Amino acid sequence: MDADKSAADQDPLALGAINERRLVAAVLEFLKTKSEKEETPAPVRENLDVARQCLTQAFDLTDDRIEILRPQMSLIDIFASHPDAAPSDPKRVLESELNRTPAATAEAKNKAEEHKNRGNDLMKNGQIDEALQAYSQALTLDPTNPILYCNRAAAYSKLNQHDLAAKDCEIALAFDSTYAKAYGRYGLALHGLGMLKEAKEALEKAVSLDESNQLYKNNLKLVEDAIAGSSGLDQGGAPGGFPGGFPGMGMGGMPGGLPSGMFDMLQNPDFQSSMMNMMQNPQVQQMISQFSGMFASQMGGGAQGGAPPNLNEMFQGGLQGLSGMTPEQIAAQMQGLFGGGPPPAGGAAAAPDAPGSQLPKGPEDKDKKDPPPPSYFS
Repeated sequence: MDADKSAADQDPLALGAINERRLVAAVLEFLKTKSEKEETPAPVRENLDVARQCLTQAFDLTDDRIEILRPQMSLIDIFASHPDAAPSDPKRVLESELNRTPAATAEAKNKAEEHKNRGNDLMKNGQIDEALQAYSQALTLDPTNPILYCNRAAAYSKLNQHDLAAKDCEIALAFDSTYAKAYGRYGLALHGLGMLKEAKEALEKAVSLDESNQLYKNNLKLVEDAIAGSSGLDQGGAPGGFPGGFPGMGMGGMPGGLPSGMFDMLQNPDFQSSMMNMMQNPQVQQMISQFSGMFASQMGGGAQGGAPPNLNEMFQGGLQGLSGMTPEQIAAQMQGLFGGGPPPAGGAAAAPDAPGSQLPKGPEDKDKKDPPPPSYFS
């Protein structure tokens, strides 16, 4: 017997040999799925079928054995989810793949534009799933267009799929490192994932590229306040402030009421959805749990025998209740909690579709304007 034969070659029932066949079965299943997709060109389908035949013969597999050996999760899902599958240099890999992506023909670009416009209309009508499909169809025709990735990111964010939104923003920025809107939506997606430091960096870049855009400034302020609040909580609270260390929020209410920009953000549906998503982050839930304890202690809830308030539920319920309310209604609700009055004249939030509003319902074409190192494969 050859000295260079492995134990797996010598013993077909060795664990290594079985795992090899399981891996090949997973590859064969992937090739079959890829070959059966309608969008797979005929020449590619033929090559995939030849590859499957070669692997099947080389490892003496049959369809029945492949069905038994293949893992429960698809190979592509395993590859995408396992942390060790990430490349050592994600940015280099992404840029290399983008550079190899062929540019679309003029005809394909025109068809992609039609799909994009349809997606924009669907977004405005609140048909987010359909808009997502339209943008994806556009991308199959024009895969090097950063606007399409940025628009699809907006749809993903609407569906609280902030991880997919962030990845689309990273692709858009890899194609165009001066795309301000992609940075803005990247910041919102990272905020929804609870990655406040990274969100701040992305929004700072958006502001630097488009200094006149108040939307980016408002969202940046929101993230900065969230970071400051988290820092205050870690330090046990700020002197004279609200329990948990939110400056200026004394027990008698916020002097002068909430800032007018806060009403804009509270009414913003994308802000509400990203905050709801962030509330699912275990670290955020732990922080709020600690905050609830301090709140109950300072309010004397425990001494009166009442259960401490569940601020997590209160916050999520409050966000849901704010959805669709007018600035005046929000002011009335918040006045009872924080004191003070409604925002000053001229400071009310604009309707979602009005100029200057926080995140319009329908995506817009880019206002072009170097992403942080992409984390596309994380």
